[in-house]
Amino acid sequence: MQFAIVLGFDKIKQIDEAVDKIGKEVNPFFVDSGYFPHVTLILYEAENVDSVKKFYQIRPFKLSIKTKGISGFNGEKSTVFIDVEKDKDLLKLHDKYLRITDIELSDYYKTENYHPHITLATDLMPEEVLKAKEIAESIKVPKSIQPTHVSLIDATAKPYKVIGTVVIR
Repeated sequence: MQFAIVLGFDKIKQIDEAVDKIGKEVNPFFVDSGYFPHVTLILYEAENVDSVKKFYQIRPFKLSIKTKGISGFNGEKSTVFIDVEKDKDLLKLHDKYLRITDIELSDYYKTENYHPHITLATDLMPEEVLKAKEIAESIKVPKSIQPTHVSLIDATAKPYKVIGTVVIR
């Protein structure tokens, strides 16, 4: 199974509209997936959720996520996203969650490779990337986003299944 620990936030109209428009006009990957805009802190493989029981022990905190505009990862399955600043507060939180499990993480989520972002579209074919970026760039991305909760997600389930949530105070 694949689990993720993610930072969530209240609905942001512009982001939701971009995800919906890309889904309708370009690639419906997120339709019926249970996806909600978030910043993934860690993603790992495990046989069961017991590997992160300590998830609930991390105390509520305040954090501001700073955005840097629209960007993307290109490859076999390209992604378009809102780039997030990798500042010391976000890295400190990322590292706290890395320490709650001894499971080997994907290289993408190790501190030196970690690239925080808010996915708007994924699994894009090369010919879909430009249209998805065009739609994404038409939104007014908030410069700062206040996370409201951290959730533990079963990312293997479709739709995604939220296993637990800690509210940020």
